[in-house]
Amino acid sequence: MIVKNLNFGGTAREQVFKGIEKLTNAVSSTLGASGKCVILEDANGNPIITKDGVTVADSIILLNPVENMGATLLKEAARKTVREAGDGTTTATILAHAILKEAYVHLDKSNTRLIKEGILSAVNKVIAYLNKVSVPVEDKIKEIATISTNNDSELGEIIAEAFIQVGKTGVVIMEPSQHGETKVEIVEGVEYDKGLLNPNFVTNKENNTAELDNPLVLIVDSKIDSIRQIQNVLEYVIKNNKALFIIGDVEPPVLSALVMNKMKGNIKVNIVDPPAFGLKRKEILEDIALLTNSQIINEDLGDDLNTIEVDYLGTCLKTTTSNDQTIIQVESVSEEVENIISDIKTKLSKKLKAHEVVMYEHRLARLSAKVAIV
Repeated sequence: MIVKNLNFGGTAREQVFKGIEKLTNAVSSTLGASGKCVILEDANGNPIITKDGVTVADSIILLNPVENMGATLLKEAARKTVREAGDGTTTATILAHAILKEAYVHLDKSNTRLIKEGILSAVNKVIAYLNKVSVPVEDKIKEIATISTNNDSELGEIIAEAFIQVGKTGVVIMEPSQHGETKVEIVEGVEYDKGLLNPNFVTNKENNTAELDNPLVLIVDSKIDSIRQIQNVLEYVIKNNKALFIIGDVEPPVLSALVMNKMKGNIKVNIVDPPAFGLKRKEILEDIALLTNSQIINEDLGDDLNTIEVDYLGTCLKTTTSNDQTIIQVESVSEEVENIISDIKTKLSKKLKAHEVVMYEHRLARLSAKVAIV
């Protein structure tokens, strides 16, 4: 039996915030051109010198478990920033700390719901202001890419071309060339914010990613308690030598069974978590189902996992899952998806509230995004 240490109220908040402050102090020292370097120790005891905020954050594990939970919360801000922007992790950490510090002061004096609403209101105003003052940088992309590739102008031009072709909502990934030349290939695809559930699903050890070519796609919006519930699907993919990509909430025994069969070479499979609960979960799953031509299985709505037919499964060109995200490449988008995209663009052309703009832009990015493979 695992013993749990319970912490409540002000004592718990104080320890959580201590962890937040400790991580911020370490990360903030790297800020900007005049930032200090941080020396870390790798798994073999070798020193690593870095100024990268998220690298520093990920290296920190605090002795006090409650303080460490606070530090882990702040790490997520840095990780999300590097996923979505690729840089600015130190700034994101400092800003997150500042917001939490101010909220912490008012927790005992104010209604927590009002604090949350105030933060969200401020976020919407900041987003609106940033959109107003932002400057397009299309003509600077090649210059930035060239500098980032040690002044290799040819490679810089190729990378710039990739970013220009996929636009603001697209994703650029790197893959080894089979023909000894560097080129850009554009496919339809979506970036899904869920990563590896188990390291044994990894197929590309160099990139630490789980990659499936032309997999069947199973989307389940209810808990998978037993391997028997998806036995029909597993038997079909094994018999037909197909790969299987699952989005679903599985119990540990089911995950263990899938891992064991994958390691034995019986099946090519990968599974990732569904989105968080709420309206956004339903929308994200529906969008992925549209892109992959899948049907969502939900036992709460009368579906029976034990009688899943192959017709429920969708397909895609490839899935690539890293520690914190999955890229789903699809061959083309259907007319239904094109109509939804057109409808969203029409709504965005009208006067909307800031949070509605963000919501529609996120959905538009999911449905219309492209993936550039360099």
